[in-house]
Amino acid sequence: MDIEAPSPVIVKNPPAGGAVIRRAIFSLRKRGTATATSPLVPLRQIGLLLDPRRIHGYAKLCGYASPQGVPFTYPHLLAFPLHMALMLQRDFPFPVIGLVHLDNRITQYRRLDSGDRLDVTVRLAEWLANEKGQAFSLETQITRAGDLVWRSLSTYLRLGVKQPRGSAYEGLPASASSLAVLRRWNLKPDTGKKYAAVSGDSNPIHTSKLGARLLGFPRPIAHGMWTKARALAELLPPHPIEYADAEVAFKTPAYLGSGLTLLTAPAANGTIFELRDSRAQKPHLRGILKL
Repeated sequence: MDIEAPSPVIVKNPPAGGAVIRRAIFSLRKRGTATATSPLVPLRQIGLLLDPRRIHGYAKLCGYASPQGVPFTYPHLLAFPLHMALMLQRDFPFPVIGLVHLDNRITQYRRLDSGDRLDVTVRLAEWLANEKGQAFSLETQITRAGDLVWRSLSTYLRLGVKQPRGSAYEGLPASASSLAVLRRWNLKPDTGKKYAAVSGDSNPIHTSKLGARLLGFPRPIAHGMWTKARALAELLPPHPIEYADAEVAFKTPAYLGSGLTLLTAPAANGTIFELRDSRAQKPHLRGILKL
């Protein structure tokens, strides 16, 4: 079910830090259902800087090398505050806390460089019916001087919603290809806190043992977008890219302090990859990269 929405509203200072956490907790009072009668207002920020210092910190944490230029996944950080602001609107029917990130697709159309000024627009794109509840997708479009340079679609799930609206959710299918191990590494216990510092995503399931336990996890888990970034840092060319498209489905949590294994296989239209546990058995994410 595609969403028809009004024109975007310009946002100068979206909520951040403690303000996001307080409003997210306040949103726990919501018990709504998806409706077509209350479209959310799209949000836009203008002239956001691709800050070299912030890019450097993000790249180092996610495993990108300096010659790769602006990391392919980095613009998600510019969009994230608007994602939160959109879902914290009064007309958004569900609490932000407890949403499950199902998948993410990013397409970059033009090379990005440090120092670029970008305009970022976020909107609720579609309601989707999932067997476990109500899913929905957020679309991000990033332009430079009016030209579309980067786009993403992130799909989230609110568990337990009966009679969800929209067309049936179709996740990224499993591949029949035989995958080979490309890389192994250890997921450091402090990765959640470090990624929260560079990304602004301070969800306590990633940063706090207590927060993780309150939300049903025995210990903190890695941010899904960090796992995507870490995998793609190994798969993308060793130079700045002009075009790339990468879609991933988030399968199971990757616990901080555990081991990770990256497996790949060539495909007719790109590279299939999975990030699994230390034994290369349980998948944390599944994806396809097209260049």
